[in-house]
Amino acid sequence: MMRQFIGNLFFSISFLIWMVGMAIACLPILVLPRKVTTRVAKFWVGVMLSLLRLFARIDYKVEGLENLPQSGGYIVACKHQSAWETFALMRILPDPAIILKRELLSIPFYGWYARKMDHIPVNRQGRMAALKDMIRQAKTKLAHNRQLIIFPQGTRVKPDQKSSKVKYQSGIAALYDQLNVPVVPAALNSGKVWQKGQFIKNSGTITLRFLPPIAPGLSKKKFMERLEKEIEQAVREL
Repeated sequence: MMRQFIGNLFFSISFLIWMVGMAIACLPILVLPRKVTTRVAKFWVGVMLSLLRLFARIDYKVEGLENLPQSGGYIVACKHQSAWETFALMRILPDPAIILKRELLSIPFYGWYARKMDHIPVNRQGRMAALKDMIRQAKTKLAHNRQLIIFPQGTRVKPDQKSSKVKYQSGIAALYDQLNVPVVPAALNSGKVWQKGQFIKNSGTITLRFLPPIAPGLSKKKFMERLEKEIEQAVREL
C-alpha cells in the first residue's frame, strides 16, 4: 500500500508539473492551425500515459481497432468510468472532437485549448436548443471526417453500477438519427484502477474495447437498446 501511495504521489506531482509546464509553453500554438494543437495534445497525452505507467503502474491495451471505420466520420459512444478515457481517446483516435459540457470551456488553459481543438460544447440546461446546436456542430465536424466522442450516460459511473441507475441519455439517439453515420460502441474497465474521487489508483491494465459499429437505419428505440446491451455486456466481460 505504501509503495502504491508513493507511486501515486510521484505521478500526481509529475503530472501537475508536466500539465502546467506544457500549458504555458504551448500558448503560442493557439494562433496556429488547429491540427498543430491536436498533434501537440497527442504528444502531451502520450507523455502523461507514460508517467501513469512509470509511477502508478497503470498500463492500457486497446482491442477491436479493426472495428473503427477506415474512412469518413463516425461516432464513438464510450462508457465513462474515470478521467482516463477523457484524454486517452485523444491519442487513440485520429482526429476526435469530444462532446463536453460547456462549463469546461471556462477553465483557464484547458478551456482555451479545448476551443482551439474545436470540440463540441453543450449547454446541458438548454434542452431542445442545446440538442439542435450539438447536431449542427456535429455535422460540421463529420464533414471534415472527424470522429465524435460521446459518453452516452453523460457522467462517470462505477464499474459495478447498473445502467438502470445512470441511464443512457437521448443525445446519442438524436445524433444517430440525424447524422447518418456509424456509431462505434466502446467498453472499458478504467474505473477498476482509477476510481472517481480517490487519490490512490490501483495498479493494473486498462482495457478499451471497440465493438462492431452500429450502422444507420435503426429506430431510435432499437438503437438505444442495442447500444446499451452491447456496451454493458462488454463491460461485464472486462
